[in-house]
Amino acid sequence: MKKRKVIGCIINNPEGQYQSRVLDGLLAQCEAYGYDLAVISPLVDVTHYFKEYLYGDQNILHLMNFDKVDAVIVASTPFLAFGGGLEGIEKVKKLLSKKCKKPVIVLDSPVEDYEVVETDDPTAMEEITDHVIDVHGCDPDKIYILTGSEGNPSTVKRSAGNERAYAKRGLKINQDNVFYGDFWYTSGYALADRIISGELPKPDAVIVHSDHMAMGVINRLSDNGIKVPEDVIVTGYDSTEEGMMNKISVTSYSPKVSEMAACAVDRVREILEPGSPLKPHETFAEGIRPALSCGCDTGAHYLKTYLENSVYKQNLDYSQGFIQDNNNINLLLESYMMEDIARSETIEECLKRIYERSYLLRPYGEFYLCLRENWLDMNFLMGNGYPEHMSCAVHSMPEEAENREERNLHFMDDGSYRFRTELMLPQLYEEREKPNVFYFVPVHFQGNTLGYAVLQCEMSLRVKPTCMFRNWIRYVNTGLEIVRIRNKLISVSISESMTGLYNRRGMELKVNEMFNNADKGDSCFVMLVDMDGLKTINDKFGHGEGDNAIIEVSSVTRSVLDKNEIAVRAGGDEFYIIGVGKYDEQKIKSKVGLVEYYINEKNRNSTKGYDLSVSIGYHICPLDESTKIEQIIKIADEAMYVNKVARKKNRK
Repeated sequence: MKKRKVIGCIINNPEGQYQSRVLDGLLAQCEAYGYDLAVISPLVDVTHYFKEYLYGDQNILHLMNFDKVDAVIVASTPFLAFGGGLEGIEKVKKLLSKKCKKPVIVLDSPVEDYEVVETDDPTAMEEITDHVIDVHGCDPDKIYILTGSEGNPSTVKRSAGNERAYAKRGLKINQDNVFYGDFWYTSGYALADRIISGELPKPDAVIVHSDHMAMGVINRLSDNGIKVPEDVIVTGYDSTEEGMMNKISVTSYSPKVSEMAACAVDRVREILEPGSPLKPHETFAEGIRPALSCGCDTGAHYLKTYLENSVYKQNLDYSQGFIQDNNNINLLLESYMMEDIARSETIEECLKRIYERSYLLRPYGEFYLCLRENWLDMNFLMGNGYPEHMSCAVHSMPEEAENREERNLHFMDDGSYRFRTELMLPQLYEEREKPNVFYFVPVHFQGNTLGYAVLQCEMSLRVKPTCMFRNWIRYVNTGLEIVRIRNKLISVSISESMTGLYNRRGMELKVNEMFNNADKGDSCFVMLVDMDGLKTINDKFGHGEGDNAIIEVSSVTRSVLDKNEIAVRAGGDEFYIIGVGKYDEQKIKSKVGLVEYYINEKNRNSTKGYDLSVSIGYHICPLDESTKIEQIIKIADEAMYVNKVARKKNRK
């Protein structure tokens, strides 16, 4: 099977309407050419007020390995949201300039000298202007134009469309009727206030270059006795859900963003496969959207679509099985996912519950939760980039079975599914019959990167990240942080601070767990290691050196452990090694010899004025319901005492 080409995509806040339309075009045309699509995406808008969270989110940009993709498409406009600063786009520029040697196509807003494919904003705004003048008979001299900031690329392009509509009528726009804003509600309020106060004469219409500014104009005018559209017609741009759901729905234009994105894939094909034929584009629902703000009827189909995406539906029919709707936020809210994850008492429980809630993301192919190997370490924070290796902690494939209990459960936290981060995800390079899309999104708590998640889908499913997906990931982020904190608290309560070994409470918890998980025929073994001469070291060299001696002996006990064993600091100079499994005398004698060997090695390499010395006793006991760890320790202690006495005689 011929290896598929992989197109990388960098985009921000993929649930946004512009971004969603970009993805529509990319998915359709990549499927047409059989390309896989790897999408790297921060999930929140660049204007997000919680800056520490924003920067943690944007760290996902560092994951893109440009050497692993054939070309890159950058949706730059979402990184340039007005009022959001330039940090996002500057990060993208730096990554491209430093690491990308592959062809780059930029959408709409130019980035450095990379090739740009643009949405046809001028034609869109020309059509709206024609609609206002020709359909509604507005006087061109009595039309106000409210646009974005002066010099902004979107301002320039959209204004050009207004000018074209006037020019073909032999007219020029009166610049006194042009007002600059910031594409947000506040600019609409400001212009409306000037009309309401009489500072500006009441126009026939206001052509606005964004739905949000248009809503500001409409709502402020109508709240102050100026009727829309009877007194003033208002139009917007972008065809947003908010505009359609406004109390007076906004006549708007759905820009041909999907068409533009499909053209970008065509351009990639021309670069990667010169001479290959280009395929026709899907028909996308783009163009003018008449509504109440100009006096036209709102199309029932579009209104129904917006309502379905906006209304919270609490009582759904689950009788026919799982509801596959990854844009239905109430499915997430009513699942009590956050509460379920938060009650996890162990790491394994947390990961399993994340897996069990992956059904909320349906329909999709596979889901991966990739965590850095030291994600539980509360003393280590990662804010920039990713480590050399990652571990797949959760991998779910819920399309395999309708019944959740029958699905293939695949999760781990022991690093057994470990891969090089430079691969991004090993499955990206597998051979498949159909093209797939991979969405790589950040997993973090505030500024601390824990890893990333990947949603893999067949291209034909047209799955895109939504508000529900973003909040689902937020629940995962918070759940993982709760587990990290709980793990730290438990570690502090069951561990001894100086050596990091289990204390007596930790020993009791772990031994109970070991006994409960024991197999038939297993035995319990206890080795007791007691330091000789600690008092002498303290008296002669100081308690600091005595502490150092304790730490050295504790490291020896830890170094001889097998996977089924634990080490405990039971007292000031007393240590236990406890194991459950298949033991015999020869195996234990080998372990005793290993402890003595490591102690001798430390003495041989030491520059201290003293030698470490330990006495050792052990006992093996077959496990049954009557087995008590205290009794085994007591017998091992007696054996240690015999050894200590013998060693003392030998020294004399």
